[in-house]
Amino acid sequence: MPNHYSTGADRGVAPYPNLDLSSNDWTFEERAEAVRWYELSHGTGDTRFAQFAPWMIDNNPGGFKRYRGLVPALTSEVPRGIFFVHSYAVTANADGCMYEMIVARQHGFSKRQILDTLNFAFLSGGPRAINAVSDVAGPWLDSWEDKDDAGRIVFPADWSIDPSEFVSGLDTTQIPVSDADEAALRAWHERVNSEVPRFVDLWLKLRGPGYKANRLRYEQATSSAVLPKQIYPLLTMHLGAFEANPAVVRYALRQAKSIGGISRNHIVEIIDTAFVQGNEWKMAVILDGDIADTIEHWDD
Repeated sequence: MPNHYSTGADRGVAPYPNLDLSSNDWTFEERAEAVRWYELSHGTGDTRFAQFAPWMIDNNPGGFKRYRGLVPALTSEVPRGIFFVHSYAVTANADGCMYEMIVARQHGFSKRQILDTLNFAFLSGGPRAINAVSDVAGPWLDSWEDKDDAGRIVFPADWSIDPSEFVSGLDTTQIPVSDADEAALRAWHERVNSEVPRFVDLWLKLRGPGYKANRLRYEQATSSAVLPKQIYPLLTMHLGAFEANPAVVRYALRQAKSIGGISRNHIVEIIDTAFVQGNEWKMAVILDGDIADTIEHWDD
C-alpha cells in the first residue's frame, strides 16, 4: 500500500505536499505541490532562495524524494526554526539562512528573536557570515515591521529567559584583567561547565585582555531578553554536530546539563537535524565514546 504523508495542516502559508513515498518518481501534481510549497514556505513567491528543490526533482528525483521523506520522521518538541538560521549564518550560506528565516517567521518567531540569533551567529561566523546574510536578507529584514518582540512561538515549559545566565561578573569598565576577573571567570565555568577548562587559565596568562574582550562579546550575545537561556547550548550543539566537531558538542552538552530544562529528547531532536546533511558518516563522528554515553544516560 502506498505510504502517503501529509501533515494535514498548514506549515507556514502553504499546505505541505502530499507525497507518495512508496515511489522515487514524482508525478506532475507532486512536483507542482512541492515547488509551490517551497515558493511560499521557503521564499517570497519564488524559489530563488531554494533553487535546489526544482533542480533536484528534475535531475535527481529519487534522491530528493528520499530527502523529503525525512519529514515524517521529524518530531517537534523544540521549536527548531532558528537552529538552521544560526548554522547557515555561521557557514555563510546566505540563501539557506534567508529561507530558514522565512520559515521561522511563519512559525511564530519574532524579528527580535531572529536578530538575536544572528547576533549569536556573529560570534562564530564573524564578518564573513553577516556580510553574506545581510547582502541577501538585509532588505527583507529591514522591511519587516514587528512590534511583538516575544513572538508567538511556544517554547518547552521548563525553559526560561534569563539574560544574566551567561554573565560571569567581569569588570566591563576596563580592559586589563584583574584578580577579581580571573576568579569570576573560573567560578562561572565551574558553575556552568562543571569544570574550569584548561584553555581558561592558559589564555588568561598568555592573552588576558584579548580573552576578556572576546568573553564580553559572548556575554552580550547570550543576554537576549526574548530567547530562553536553553537555546544557546542547543544552538552551539547543533552547529557542532552540523560541522562534525565532537569537542563543540561535548562542550555544549556540559552547558545543557548545568543550565537545566533540556531533556534528552531536546538534544536528540536538535542533533538529528544536523545529520540531515552528512548522514551516517556524521553520526559516526559525533555519536561515539563519551558523547554517546552522555546522551544515552541523560537524566531529564
